[in-house]
Amino acid sequence: MATQPAVRYRVGEIKGGALGLSEDVCRQVCDLLNTDLASEFVLYHQYKKHHWVVEGPEFASLHKLLDEHADGVRELADEIAERMTYLGGVPYSRMSTLEQKSFIQCEDEGVFDLREMLERDRQANITMCQRLRQQIEQCRSLKDYGTEFCLMEWTVKHEKWVHELDALLAQESLTKAIGHPGGRPTGA
Repeated sequence: MATQPAVRYRVGEIKGGALGLSEDVCRQVCDLLNTDLASEFVLYHQYKKHHWVVEGPEFASLHKLLDEHADGVRELADEIAERMTYLGGVPYSRMSTLEQKSFIQCEDEGVFDLREMLERDRQANITMCQRLRQQIEQCRSLKDYGTEFCLMEWTVKHEKWVHELDALLAQESLTKAIGHPGGRPTGA
């Protein structure tokens, strides 16, 4: 039976006060960022699933857009994890931990109505914006202006994705199927 290598630093431990911030401040901020990291990975997998299963007359443009959003979320997750290492923290990495710590609920398995899937993506981004705005205030009060700046940039990216999804979900957008609530027959 193979033995696990010795762990140098565990999640929740801080490698000394980094960047001129106290160890306590670094720990508090890393706790916030780890929750963001977990949530970004849940959102990433949701976007990828939607990218894989999207169907319909607007397939090509939606397939591409969902992949672009997923790539953007993955890049944000990477930036969050790197920011944590600047602060002396250890990012979450286990899938079970990411799902458990995320404030965005994992979507059930299966394929759902396109509008419903896009609305879930939209709502997840809104939730990210709300949480990031709260954390901006927390980091400002802790005088961690570097993380505050990062959080503002990440918020703007999520706001852009909300805007793009809002445009897709507008009443005149996305072909509605006959029998769909609010739908209308073709040619009507």
